[in-house]
Amino acid sequence: MDSSLIFSIMLVEAEGERSRSNMKIQRKILRDASNPLDVEDTMFTKNYRLNKAAFLYVLSVLDGNARSMRSSSISSLQRLSSVLRFFAEGGYQHGVGKDFDIPMAQSTFCGVLKHVLYTLQCHLCTQWVNLDLSNEEKRQAKMDFYRKYGFPGAILCVDGTHIKIVAPTKDKFLYFNRKGYYSINAMIICDNKMRIRYVNAQYPGSNYDAHIWNETLDML
Repeated sequence: MDSSLIFSIMLVEAEGERSRSNMKIQRKILRDASNPLDVEDTMFTKNYRLNKAAFLYVLSVLDGNARSMRSSSISSLQRLSSVLRFFAEGGYQHGVGKDFDIPMAQSTFCGVLKHVLYTLQCHLCTQWVNLDLSNEEKRQAKMDFYRKYGFPGAILCVDGTHIKIVAPTKDKFLYFNRKGYYSINAMIICDNKMRIRYVNAQYPGSNYDAHIWNETLDML
């Protein structure tokens, strides 16, 4: 191979490495200089699908269950913001990848996503998944549901919700729901204080609420 061609290839590779390095630095500078909570309330809720009070609550869960990550320069605030933007947009490219507040490389974000979901899942299992109500809690729940909504004798509420996902590579037809997109159909049970008491998120979007309810009853 001609020496001039080899030199040109080396220059291109060096320039590409410098470009990647500069982008990484710029992303870090942008993350460190911005605070998603500075965004106006309406726009904040639109971007992250949570109001600031709910966001701060989830953030406190992450801070209280901190685990080491490969990149310790990314704060809990930035991790949660990036994950919520990913869920709000339904993908990486148009949200986290190009966001001015929380710009993050895709490889970095994958680690952040796994960390946040694992932490919240552990918290959910230890704090929220509890269907045992005392007699006093049942009495209060019946009073609240009847006073607010006119439902007599109710102590808990249950419903299914479709969580939009990117089409999986395996058996993706199972995740295509009746609304026309790919999802997981999660069944959620909450109490009279709007606290989640149970979640079953193991069924693809093609499953109907009644089927998930019957299967969950068998497990419970």
